[in-house]
Amino acid sequence: MGENVAMEGFVGFKVAIKVAILGALFSAMVAAETQYPSFKEYKQIKRDEIQAIIDQHNAKGLPLAEATYTLIDPYRQDSLEYPLIFEAVRYGSLNQLNALIEAGADVNAFFPMRYPRTPIYYAITDYPYGLEVECHPEHVRLLLEAGASIEELPPSTRTLLGNYTAPVEISGCNEILSLLIQAGADVNAQNIGGFTPLFDALTVHDVAGIELLIEAGADPMITDIGGVSVVEYVLQMTLQYLPLDDSGADTIRRFIELAVDKKYEENIEILLE
Repeated sequence: MGENVAMEGFVGFKVAIKVAILGALFSAMVAAETQYPSFKEYKQIKRDEIQAIIDQHNAKGLPLAEATYTLIDPYRQDSLEYPLIFEAVRYGSLNQLNALIEAGADVNAFFPMRYPRTPIYYAITDYPYGLEVECHPEHVRLLLEAGASIEELPPSTRTLLGNYTAPVEISGCNEILSLLIQAGADVNAQNIGGFTPLFDALTVHDVAGIELLIEAGADPMITDIGGVSVVEYVLQMTLQYLPLDDSGADTIRRFIELAVDKKYEENIEILLE
């Protein structure tokens, strides 16, 4: 019974991923037809907005540490106000982020959402009208130097390290993963579903991330809330890659090699038969 529930949960996860990918592709098609700005142009627009707020505070003698950004949702006719440092970490330049930190902005402020997160979770720039994404290790390094906490907050859908597991095509994420591990981030932290960063890395075929995590002590035998370990998920994932002749299979092979090196032979013998 438990195995069936676990399998159903895994299948549901895969369906959710496919829906998300289709949604992203649809967004990209819409963007192409409606002439949205390019990714580079979009980032510059965001940086100009951040700079305007910084300049306004400086010109009026307002405390820059307390500067906020208001995100307006035209579809819901709603808005959300939050500390400007979050926008600077996500879209700003290194100089803009440094200006806020030097002014005293709280590097451990909470974002106003159901599961509060600190700025160090937001060093990812994503383009809302397409598939472009990039990570900013230099922003994370600056936050760490300024005293940003790496303590795991109440569980949500992503752990701190899981947040930065990504396919190789997305630049900067593995460097952030390495920085956070070196700073002492928990490689075995679990999200609300019990999934560890190792599971997140596996599902996006982040081979470099898998290597970093296992070498740092990530345990592939930790189970999620359904009682299924990462090793058992590997067994399930292997079935869709038979014969093992594509990139997904390469990820699985590398995971097996690393797990064996870390003395988990007795748990994965079936994978090697």
